[in-house]
Amino acid sequence: MALSINNTKLYQEFLVRVDEGEPEAIALAKEIHAGLLLVDKRKGASLAPSLGIKTIGLLEVLLLSKGKEIIPSLKPTLD
Repeated sequence: MALSINNTKLYQEFLVRVDEGEPEAIALAKEIHAGLLLVDKRKGASLAPSLGIKTIGLLEVLLLSKGKEIIPSLKPTLD
């Protein structure tokens, strides 16, 4: 099920501050009170925490997955 944002004003405000694709994700995370947002861009990674949204990057997800033995090795994934 896809979610869409209701607060388009918040989306428009973020649109001028971050790259395409990030404003909707950040606005939606704020709107639904998400506990965590996966980000891969620096602008989004700095804006989201300023709004009280905890972020995690893909590399951190992979490292945590390796540490919990969810994936056996990082090399094939990174290659």
